[in-house]
Amino acid sequence: MNVMATGKSKLLILSKSTLQNGKIKTILESEGFRVATTESKSSVITRLKDNYDLLILPAEADEQPINEFVMTIRRSFSGAGMIVIVDPSNELAGVDAVGCGADDYLLNDSSPERIVTTVQAVLKSVRMKNELNVFKESVAMSYGYDNIVGLSEPIVEIRARAAKLAPTDIALLINGPSGSGKELLARVMHYHSKRRNHRFAAIDFSAHTTDSARAVMFGPTDDSSTREPTILEEADGGTLFLDNVDAMPRDLQSLTAEFLSDFVICRGTPAERRVDIRVMTSTSRDLSEMVANNEFDSELYSLISEISLQLPALSERVEDIPLLGEYFLRQACRTSKGKEIGLSEEAIGKLLAHHWPGNVRELETCIKRATALCRGDMLEPADITFASASDPVEGRREFRLLSTRGSSSLMDDTQRSLISRALDDNNWNFTRTAAELGIGRTTLWRKVKKYRLTRQTEDVEA
Repeated sequence: MNVMATGKSKLLILSKSTLQNGKIKTILESEGFRVATTESKSSVITRLKDNYDLLILPAEADEQPINEFVMTIRRSFSGAGMIVIVDPSNELAGVDAVGCGADDYLLNDSSPERIVTTVQAVLKSVRMKNELNVFKESVAMSYGYDNIVGLSEPIVEIRARAAKLAPTDIALLINGPSGSGKELLARVMHYHSKRRNHRFAAIDFSAHTTDSARAVMFGPTDDSSTREPTILEEADGGTLFLDNVDAMPRDLQSLTAEFLSDFVICRGTPAERRVDIRVMTSTSRDLSEMVANNEFDSELYSLISEISLQLPALSERVEDIPLLGEYFLRQACRTSKGKEIGLSEEAIGKLLAHHWPGNVRELETCIKRATALCRGDMLEPADITFASASDPVEGRREFRLLSTRGSSSLMDDTQRSLISRALDDNNWNFTRTAAELGIGRTTLWRKVKKYRLTRQTEDVEA
């Protein structure tokens, strides 16, 4: 429900036309609230569907126990405020109602000032809660599995494994070259876990000195009484992401291993306590090789690598470049609030010919830059510039010499095959297929039309 900040919020009173409820209605209407009444519990559910912001009901309403009714309302209308009116001789009923989901209670002999103050406080609290829930939902949507874009086999497999692992608390190590999307994958899994309403607390060890990393993790070495919470405290209930863990200072590795053995912080102090954290880490180096060379703590390695996921370099999934280009182009147009821009076949050919040493991150930056430079309604090769003008890596030279039409045809064949197989595997269910491929339903429909894919046996299931 959309709770208004002004006195014109919509209030519903469950009333048996008693003198007291009539008094409450008069008081609230005098403050500018829009107040309606209903005389039966059965009608409350129907009336609340009209976007009322607050329900006021007496504890002794009808024969149904009030707590049971409160729980019913809360399950159906989690965004509505609720205040219960109780008799002064039975104030405990109000306490019980709050425990069952009501926001507050009032005594039926409360002063007008107390009534207005309580209603305003509940409306403000509910508004803030609803705004927070909307924000959390928008954040979670920003980190849907469809943000792991691609049709290549490695990416399809990554999405499938991520969906299975996200609800668990298993320690996850994400391997992959710089710019391949390791933090994005970790965030997607966090926002699809039971920990989504708590912090995703990240520390990038490549951006810290030994002293600063230690202070962020475990606090300052002095006994400052005004110290800020450590990242371990902030991550309590949520996810701790140790980015570029291969760059973690050697002496900090042993301290971290000690913490991960029992999740106790402030060890040996009056503030000692255990925290509830899921740990995810990322690296662009082979940690097992670092352990063998005595460059990384073996105990820490075993604690953070219960499961490993390997993200490929962009050069290893070339067939994903057109989709990624289109995805980043849509994002760039949305961010700049400009007109929609298309990606020409010739521009795709230029993207395919580059070797992308900076991986997906470099491609995203390249598309943002090209969008800013584009003056037409189609992104053309002239709009695309690269941060590095170096030649493509060995093994890609022949591909670069292909004509634009030839390279585009190669990508079309690959995408046609992958989409056709995914549709068949999902019995041509577009919703499931789009989710598995990490693309939107509209994009999937467009690809099916482009490649003239048809289902041979039955009609397409939308």
